[in-house]
Amino acid sequence: MEALSLGLPFVSTDVGGAEELSQEGRFGQIIESNQEAAQAITNYMTSASNFDVNEASQFIQQFTIAKQIEQVEKLLEE
Repeated sequence: MEALSLGLPFVSTDVGGAEELSQEGRFGQIIESNQEAAQAITNYMTSASNFDVNEASQFIQQFTIAKQIEQVEKLLEE
């Protein structure tokens, strides 16, 4: 999430909400080995990816603290 908030794609193992954040590879890559991690980072560094900074910025806005508070408040109202 930190990388996306800075306008960067991420490389992660399949932990936490990483798969959801990756959006099927649009914003980040889920890896299983060191070799896959190295290849993903190389691809990002050489611009061999479809990462769209503007699209990622819009996507990450749904995970701000304000949005999370709003969602909790809605749940409490129900």
